[in-house]
Amino acid sequence: MRTWPIYLLLITTLAAAGPGNDAQLVGVTRLSLAAAPTNFETLRSPAFSPLPNQRTYKSTPEFAKRCPDCTIYDKFATASLDESWNMQFHWDTNPAWSKEQLDAYVLATFPPLFPGATLQRASSGGRDYFGWSRDSAKQFLYVITDTNARGFRVIVGHFLASNEHVVRFSRGLTSADRDELTKSVRNFLTVAAAGIDSNFASLLGKQTNTEWYALNMGFGEMLTDCRAVKDIVSNPSPTNESTWFVSCATPAIGGPAAQSAAQLRDAVSAALPSGFTPTTDPAQLVGMAYRWDRKSDNAMIFIRANAYDQTGATTTYDLEVDHFLPLP
Repeated sequence: MRTWPIYLLLITTLAAAGPGNDAQLVGVTRLSLAAAPTNFETLRSPAFSPLPNQRTYKSTPEFAKRCPDCTIYDKFATASLDESWNMQFHWDTNPAWSKEQLDAYVLATFPPLFPGATLQRASSGGRDYFGWSRDSAKQFLYVITDTNARGFRVIVGHFLASNEHVVRFSRGLTSADRDELTKSVRNFLTVAAAGIDSNFASLLGKQTNTEWYALNMGFGEMLTDCRAVKDIVSNPSPTNESTWFVSCATPAIGGPAAQSAAQLRDAVSAALPSGFTPTTDPAQLVGMAYRWDRKSDNAMIFIRANAYDQTGATTTYDLEVDHFLPLP
């Protein structure tokens, strides 16, 4: 049984409309289930809104008359999930219903529409999740109830047997990606190292708050979310220092974390500015995967594993260049 996809567990907003009739709900659900294996070709308009992880389609004018809230998605494959097509809509119910009444309505209404499916249930954040799947978990019907929102969300879809679209980097780095990573790291380290003595003044763009600045240049798709920060250490002691640093983050990279960290390490090693040497003392590597220091000007470069998705299938890394300053 396939577990709940993360993008379905993160739904936070439900529409508010008047309760419909059972015949309308059953009819829309039946149409959606029948159209799912063909990626809802008969129910979706040709135009779509593109994002790096999905395409969003509106319903055809005819289907929109029956289901104004219906939206169709092509969800690209990620590190832990294959590509899927799904259609979603919200259904309002009697606002006086209890959670038990709402759950009972779901269990009475949907199983007859999806015969032969296996049910999986879960609860999280005040919501109940009902998931039916069949045909080796390629087809699915999910219902997410929320008594506070007076109804439930219906999600009908299927997983593709062969992925046509995969979120870039989510299943590891290709040879071309690694080349691009090396180029981006080299460009970033070159300009960052040149700006250490001036606390990166030539890189400072728009100031976003009292300590943070955007950088005035970019370094491609492999290094994004770049910034410069003046980090003043609170409660200073004789061993504390204040710091200026510049940092960029990689996209979420799939595959073993150790492998992607090593690939980033190799990219740094290939572009390491003059005078930096590896630091391997565990006491100085707390929170860091790799570190290099240049004692002549109190500079440091390090890689840190910054974030994981909920399945642990991808890792995001910070690449940071620091300049330590004596406290006043």
